[in-house]
Amino acid sequence: MIIEVKPKLHLPPASVLPCAASTLGGSSLHNTSGNQDSTDLEWPRDYYVCDIVDCFKDCKTSVRHGGRKTRTLQVVFAEFFPGVDFKRSTYHDQRNFWLQAPESLKGRFYEAGRTKAAKWLAFTAAVRRQRATQAADNVIDLTD
Repeated sequence: MIIEVKPKLHLPPASVLPCAASTLGGSSLHNTSGNQDSTDLEWPRDYYVCDIVDCFKDCKTSVRHGGRKTRTLQVVFAEFFPGVDFKRSTYHDQRNFWLQAPESLKGRFYEAGRTKAAKWLAFTAAVRRQRATQAADNVIDLTD
């Protein structure tokens, strides 16, 4: 999946930590939890959007190569989120949520890097708010 970066994005200050893939060139050494102990974190809600999306991308490109499996989803997931139990259904639910989210929100949260405001929980809440607003705008008033 290619993420289109819109020119009106509000980028975080330079002091914000970038995502793992941008600093490590997509290597398998991912530190997605910053200084927090990963046992204190709940996946996906407490993790950064950029790290979760980088995992989605790596899973898509690494699991199949030339029609043959090179690594399993579980192996790639463990590289990004060491110590976190892999639950296939949760992984796919969150991946589908990402794929169906508005591009504007995907770009904004991904580009925010490792900021508190760019945690997965904040992203899902923003998507749900936008969907609710759009649904309310589509209500037809039949009282006339």
